[in-house]
Amino acid sequence: MPRRAKSGVNPVHLILILVAVGAVVGGGWLFFGRASDPFAKLTPLRVTDYKDNANALRGNVYRTEGTIDDQLKWTPGKGRLFSVEITDGQETFPVGLLVPAEKSGENIQRGQTFIFKVEVGDGGTLIVQELQKKI
Repeated sequence: MPRRAKSGVNPVHLILILVAVGAVVGGGWLFFGRASDPFAKLTPLRVTDYKDNANALRGNVYRTEGTIDDQLKWTPGKGRLFSVEITDGQETFPVGLLVPAEKSGENIQRGQTFIFKVEVGDGGTLIVQELQKKI
């Protein structure tokens, strides 16, 4: 009597296909997630350390992410000072960020979220070196 071919999907093949798809999706997420943050290699700003002693961090460059709360001041020669809500762990802190006059052409509006490359300046002022709108 002739043998009939097995029909259906072998469970081992199904598991291997699911593992391969998971690896491709996970690898893509890691790759594209990091590629969208140009400041990923910078040390993140710990807002609690900044609040405790900002002068100790003076001269250092950090990465931070925050939502624009309000524009506090604008001076033609110096730039714009913004209040930015930054989340550090479970807490959200309002922090002042100075966007220098040469970067004042950026379209920065209340409620927008940005990734910032900041330097801690004299007196603990956070000065934006680069910024990118988070999509």
